[in-house]
Amino acid sequence: MLYPKQLYPLLIMFAFFCLGGSCDHTVLSGKILIPDDNIISGEEVAMELVVPPHLAEIQRLMWEVEPRSLGSFSGEGKGRERKVIFKAKATGSGTVSVSGFFKQTNPQPIASTAINIQEPGQ
Repeated sequence: MLYPKQLYPLLIMFAFFCLGGSCDHTVLSGKILIPDDNIISGEEVAMELVVPPHLAEIQRLMWEVEPRSLGSFSGEGKGRERKVIFKAKATGSGTVSVSGFFKQTNPQPIASTAINIQEPGQ
């Protein structure tokens, strides 16, 4: 049977590992660069994530567009690759967001930007 005096060291070790010792609490930031604000449905557009130098080790990026019906990504960054191709499939407004890993086991949001996809000929 464990007594309260025996539990204190276990609680202190648990708090150290969970709150400060093994978890990274770095807030990730960056900017999504899109060369042309005029995205036309059916076109492919290059997008790039730019991060500050102290966050250069961000890796395994995950690109998402909401609503998903607006398009899809190809060439998603494996490792530290930060460039993708977005294929616009429908017209409308939405958001492109990027999440990634930096010294932790869970992905964190890095950046997001609004997009507007227009019909061809507008």
